[in-house]
Amino acid sequence: MVEDKIFPCKAGDAFAVNNRELHLLVSSPEMISRWTFLNLDPAGLMAGYAPSTEDVFETESLSGPEFKNVISSEKFPDICNIIFRIAEEMTEKKKSYRSAIRALVWELMVMLHRIAPLKPLPPDTAKYKNIERIKPALKYIASKYSSLVEIPKLSSISNCSITNFRRIFKSAMGISPQEYLLCFRMEIAKTLLKNSMLSILEISLKSGYHTLSNFNRHFKTINGISPREWRRKNKAF
Repeated sequence: MVEDKIFPCKAGDAFAVNNRELHLLVSSPEMISRWTFLNLDPAGLMAGYAPSTEDVFETESLSGPEFKNVISSEKFPDICNIIFRIAEEMTEKKKSYRSAIRALVWELMVMLHRIAPLKPLPPDTAKYKNIERIKPALKYIASKYSSLVEIPKLSSISNCSITNFRRIFKSAMGISPQEYLLCFRMEIAKTLLKNSMLSILEISLKSGYHTLSNFNRHFKTINGISPREWRRKNKAF
């Protein structure tokens, strides 16, 4: 999850998130995820090495509602390979690895800007502040989505009244807390349908649904087809 965007991902994919966006990473049930994290400051890294007219090192345009933070290894294998090579250089620290990293980061920023929106929206400061206020609730949903999640609990850990919490949440995320929880559970369910051998019933339970009929009804309402049909069309293996 990046701000109000929820992205499923698979092995080999990468994420690009700038320093001002709230982001959370959650592994699907029954699946073990291993991630490598790179904390890069492109402008600082390239200071004195790139001409002052070079503008690809800014990161503001690599954010916002139109930017797709997930970098698919199928759609953008070159970008994912660059990121892998940066991680490899940082781990192995071979001769002249700093120069190699600078070259790779320069190439990475060029490639990321090519897939960024042509006219990114300006930062929404008010929205960012509201997201910061409900961050405890977002983290709670990310860790407790398979259990009963109640609005009074979410408002309490966010230090808000229920009414104020609903208002702030809607302002920050564009949807109500209940709608966000439903969307979050649906993304978990689709990830499990695509990448696991679990039964539909098992997936419904792990996604936070206590009855299969309720899960099937919600899934078809949102996706237009049943979970079984969706799995048949999107199965990864």
